[in-house]
Amino acid sequence: STQSTWGFSLRRKKQLRARMLNQILDQILVAAVGAADYVSANVLPYVLTRCFVCYAILALLGFYLLRFVVRAVLWRLGARSRRLLRDRTSTRPSEFNEADVPAINARLHAAFASGKTRPYEWRIEQLGHLRDMMAENRDAIIGAVCKDLGKKNPQEVLASDFNIVVSDIDELMHHLHEYMEPTKTYTNIAAMPASSWIYHDPVGAVLVMSPWNYPVNLAIVPLAGAIAAGNCVCVKLSPHAPATAAVLTQLLQRYMDPECFAIEGKLGRTIIGALLEVKWDHIMFTGSVSVGRIVAQAAAKHLAPCTLELGGKNPCIVDSTIDLRLAARRIAWGKWFNAGQTCLGVDYVLVEESAKARLIEELRRVCIEFYGENPEASMSFPRIISQAETQRLAGLMKCGRVLVGGQSNVEQKYIAPTIIDDVDMESKLMTDEIFGPLLPVVAVKSVRHAV
Repeated sequence: STQSTWGFSLRRKKQLRARMLNQILDQILVAAVGAADYVSANVLPYVLTRCFVCYAILALLGFYLLRFVVRAVLWRLGARSRRLLRDRTSTRPSEFNEADVPAINARLHAAFASGKTRPYEWRIEQLGHLRDMMAENRDAIIGAVCKDLGKKNPQEVLASDFNIVVSDIDELMHHLHEYMEPTKTYTNIAAMPASSWIYHDPVGAVLVMSPWNYPVNLAIVPLAGAIAAGNCVCVKLSPHAPATAAVLTQLLQRYMDPECFAIEGKLGRTIIGALLEVKWDHIMFTGSVSVGRIVAQAAAKHLAPCTLELGGKNPCIVDSTIDLRLAARRIAWGKWFNAGQTCLGVDYVLVEESAKARLIEELRRVCIEFYGENPEASMSFPRIISQAETQRLAGLMKCGRVLVGGQSNVEQKYIAPTIIDDVDMESKLMTDEIFGPLLPVVAVKSVRHAV
């Protein structure tokens, strides 16, 4: 009896153990099914979405990489074919003098009238020639600008006169099709149901007159724009930057279409007068206000539109509540970059009286930080364009009290970064564009009074 009772309890324990195990397995299964449902409903779409996004990004990067490689190969092949074409071309755009101006003007108008410059193919080919010219002659171009402006650091030329030009040409080439397409515009209700479009047509023969302070940038960028618009172009380079003018004249003669371009870079005021006597369909001029007036008057005689980028008095107003250290760094960079020979650079500073002394002290520190104790020996400070300009700037120092700098060397065309106080407001220092590294600091009661 005892043995049978023991056997019954043992079987009972086994049954209970099996039942508990089944219950545990059922619970695990239910939990697993619930987890699978949760994953399929929430986690899996998220993971798949992230994977899709990753694959999409990788596919997009692959597409752009492939496009870059294809464009680089096509560009290389195109550069080779353009080089062969240039080598086979016997005639080049030639230099000219005053007596040749009417004939040059007539030739450019005749080339435009033939329709040669209108097609997309011609425009993209000439922009390609211009791009090749910059890429294949980088050292010669940078060296010429350094020689003219006394720049010891080629990085400054790369930043101001080379990379900007190349980037602008690339932008024009990339979007040229888009620029040439007609643009749909608003139609007045009186003209409906008609539609209105703007067609971007070339104007004809364009005159580009460039200055000497950024002799590559301000010559090639407007030239590239005129080419992209489908025009014939006459380029008048500044003789005040003779090394750059000589290099650009030689290169443009070698790379550009001889029928549609003319280049001059040696003569001065005499040929400018001759150029302004004939009719141009558009004139682009960068330079002084006085010459800009002459250009505008000459263009008005022929009802020709003109684009004038002129200098002027560009004040910087400084409030007493700002970070004067940061303001001083920005003012110093904007004023003394290219030795102040920038038409958009800071001309003078108007500062609240309570902050004037602190600002001048910060400018003094920044000047030493940028150019050292002796700016004349600095690798980052260039020279004035000519001895005549150096003498003019040295004379302007007498129109106030020099606080910082004031050194000059006419033979070396050097003017130190200079801060001037107690300025005579009626002197040429404050009435004419300075266009040099002289920085007058004028105190005002408030920003309202400065405005």
